[in-house]
Amino acid sequence: MRGFHNVTIKPTITASLQHTAAFSADDVLFNWTKFNVPRKCGRLIGVVALVRGTNGARQEQAFDLYFSKSDDFSLGTINSAVSFQPNNDLIGAVAVPATAYNDGLNTMEVATVSGSLQISMNPVPDPDTTTLDSGRKKYPHNESYAMYIGGVAQGGLDWRSTVKTTGAHSAGASNDITVDTTSALLNFAKGDVLHAQDDAVVGTVGSIPDATSVILATNTTNTAALANNDDLYNINPITITLTFAYEH
Repeated sequence: MRGFHNVTIKPTITASLQHTAAFSADDVLFNWTKFNVPRKCGRLIGVVALVRGTNGARQEQAFDLYFSKSDDFSLGTINSAVSFQPNNDLIGAVAVPATAYNDGLNTMEVATVSGSLQISMNPVPDPDTTTLDSGRKKYPHNESYAMYIGGVAQGGLDWRSTVKTTGAHSAGASNDITVDTTSALLNFAKGDVLHAQDDAVVGTVGSIPDATSVILATNTTNTAALANNDDLYNINPITITLTFAYEH
């Protein structure tokens, strides 16, 4: 009997590197991000990517996804040309072309890719955090395998934002971050993790009640100090859901 397993991944794209410039073809989009799949999975049959727009304009740019057994090597620096030595831990790749996007939304878009990619699973299960008396790591009964995903831009993805802080906020001072220039409603959503353009940590969004207010998650305040006119960024502007097939 056939079954399916979905994994949702939110890779980090550093705020300061989003702020530097638009991405170009063959720039590193994000570096290796770990995810786990059950041992029984063997084929990747679908990719769905949620891609945020910028200041209310959707983006429909192509990018490539690469899969690896390890993160022992790097694709290079985010928003710079790919730079790495050959490595045998690479196990597959999927292209997300510009034609994979729908056209109906304004502030973000959805790309869908279907197919069948046979993936070689990591031969070592990913242990849990429990250490046995013998000093060995405990492996879960339902073994899962650690895999890694990285991204490379193939078009001009550009998240440079003009959602700016209004006034300075000392560290730990504000649950409600006031913004101007561009509406917060066009760029952010509940659950987004926000950093300033200098990578100062703001916090997790609890709600966006109006164009000029970012309310952080319940009982939290901005982690780092913010200056007047800091640009705010969602550090996870792409969310990827992978669908794997397996046989019972």
